[in-house]
Amino acid sequence: MVKYQGELDSLCGIYAICNAIEYLGIKGEHDKLFKIICESFHIKRYPSLLCEGTYFGELKRAISKCKKELPELSQIKVSYPFWFRKNIPKNNERYWKYFDNLFDKLPTERRCAIIGLTKPSDHWIVVTKERYKKNIHFIGFDKKAPYKAKRRSSLHAGERHSRKELVIDRKELIFFERT
Repeated sequence: MVKYQGELDSLCGIYAICNAIEYLGIKGEHDKLFKIICESFHIKRYPSLLCEGTYFGELKRAISKCKKELPELSQIKVSYPFWFRKNIPKNNERYWKYFDNLFDKLPTERRCAIIGLTKPSDHWIVVTKERYKKNIHFIGFDKKAPYKAKRRSSLHAGERHSRKELVIDRKELIFFERT
């Protein structure tokens, strides 16, 4: 069962990794994943990690450690499309065009992403997309509705001062693909 992000306060990054892997069909690994992820953070990050949450680089290290320690994850390819690219999409329109290209290649159940939200607050969340539609599905967003569809028009990839309900940091995209 998908875990609600918020049951453990500022651990949304950990929940996002676990939920992405489970969404891709690797079942029953939450306990192992949780332990490996927690061990991937430097001891000096505790207890502030519990209150402040995780950074993008920490998620990358945690995912890398999980892939090394869990053979079941060898079938999952992980990429960070904008982290090392000098040409992060310049605007909202370009971001969504690239996002659509990533998701329209394979069946929905074989890909998902973790995005970094900056508004209404800093938060990591797993998303997927309906093929050829403009809805984004949030996984683990709400305890009462773990799979929640949002119209893409309610999201903005860009600056926090946007009037949109939800704002995404354009460089914080982690793409998961089951091979």
